[in-house]
Amino acid sequence: MYDSSTQHWEQLMNWQHTTMYLFFAIAGAISLTVHSTDIAPLALDRMLLGLAFFNE
Repeated sequence: MYDSSTQHWEQLMNWQHTTMYLFFAIAGAISLTVHSTDIAPLALDRMLLGLAFFNE
């Protein structure tokens, strides 16, 4: 991510979008789990979606 010899960030936009997609994928997987089973409380769905938007 960071090239210390040139002191520049490498492909920063790619890393930003990868992180954003990862958090939305986790939120989607948890949303499916919460709504299809009774393993976790419903508030977990909204909390992880809020975390994904915060990370964006």
